[in-house]
Amino acid sequence: MSEINWLERLGKWRMLLTWRWLGTRATDDPQAKAARDLFDQMNCLRADVNALSRLLIDKKVITAEEFTAQIQDEAKWLCEQYEKTFPGFRATDEGMVIYDMKAGRETTKGWPA
Repeated sequence: MSEINWLERLGKWRMLLTWRWLGTRATDDPQAKAARDLFDQMNCLRADVNALSRLLIDKKVITAEEFTAQIQDEAKWLCEQYEKTFPGFRATDEGMVIYDMKAGRETTKGWPA
């Protein structure tokens, strides 16, 4: 009996996640391929980060509290970067806000309707 390759098994979820997002599509559909690739990368990255943080916490290099605080700092920084990338938009506790309609219209010019 061979050992289970959990990364291979994790990769199987990409199809279900893609169906949930796009509905059933042909295997060669470009949007479905892109979504499957995105879910593969996201799932592998999640497993990588979880493994690294677990090792660091278990070896007492960092505490869980330090890790959580750093995640908050990184999330804040990333939100600020998105605000620079997408002028006129801001994420709030209530959801996405277009706080500057003129800038928001310019930001989304050419986007699909």
